[in-house]
Amino acid sequence: MEGLASDSQITEKRTVYSFIKEEYQPLIYRESGPDRTGWSSSYWLTHPWYSLDPYGDYRRNPQWYFDDQTIRLHQAGQDIESHTFGHVYVRGTTVQEFADDTKALAELAAQKGLPPMRHFAFPWTSSNSVGEEWYQVLVEHGFNSITRLYPLDQSINYTGTGVLQFDNGQRQAGKILFDDFAGPANTYYYLGRELKDTRLYVVSDFKLVTTPASENQAYSLIDQLIKRRGYGSIWTHPEETVVDQPSADEWQRVIEYAVSRRANGLWLDSVANIIQYAQDISKLEVRVNWADNGKTATITLTNTAKRSLKGITLTFPAFPKEAQGAVSLKGSQLVVPPIANGESATIQVKF
Repeated sequence: MEGLASDSQITEKRTVYSFIKEEYQPLIYRESGPDRTGWSSSYWLTHPWYSLDPYGDYRRNPQWYFDDQTIRLHQAGQDIESHTFGHVYVRGTTVQEFADDTKALAELAAQKGLPPMRHFAFPWTSSNSVGEEWYQVLVEHGFNSITRLYPLDQSINYTGTGVLQFDNGQRQAGKILFDDFAGPANTYYYLGRELKDTRLYVVSDFKLVTTPASENQAYSLIDQLIKRRGYGSIWTHPEETVVDQPSADEWQRVIEYAVSRRANGLWLDSVANIIQYAQDISKLEVRVNWADNGKTATITLTNTAKRSLKGITLTFPAFPKEAQGAVSLKGSQLVVPPIANGESATIQVKF
């Protein structure tokens, strides 16, 4: 979420960007330019990042600010998360500049009545060379997960047509030999942790571009997530789906494909909500008591998380004949009834 601007009903008589201008030091990147970002010049190495900003609001400068639409999206039930306050090139900032940006977003979002943000997406996939101090800033502001990392940080590469290639650990003369498949050494499809601060979950992502190859890659990714019981995120820039009809049509097809796979076990939700569920599941305590020479198991599950847990699935190495107390049993999997926080559920399984 970027480009928030306070409207005339907020009692403080200043805009969000004057808030930045007055209270924080000018942000001038220490790293940018064609060799670093693909930008056409090194302009932002010598000019403050907000120097071209009109310091207005969405009424006077609607092409610059998005906060009226942000509020509409929030009121419609959409999850609003962070892409930085000013779409900053993170690896080009100091820790203090990044902290200032993060603080500004939190304060102004709260002023707009938005809930605290939990998920962070790097602008320009600018995670490469970012140190642990930057990640600590995110943790201190309540974030629990990150995405849109630099492709190599996700062990992937994109071809010119938007197709994924995977780093399976093979090297030749110091260069990565990419494959068309993700082997056992590649963790792209799975939920990870940021090595520089393991309190943050890492969700791999895929940028959908308007090519048949990229569209087919999105379908394959969805199928792989179901097959591997993994985690992932598909994204693009919103303006591309608004002004470009082929892109909008492609997105509609991919969304319809994903929805059709719900019957196969695909869960569609915001990244923040999925990560919150993963955190809560990690607080589930499981005790198993065996009887009848290993033919019967009494399983007690206790929810120590702060929220209720629904849709818990247990997978066994064998096929149970029956599962008393389960919502359903199919093959080697059973679904546990909802468990309120602090409560327990007991399932008796016979093999």
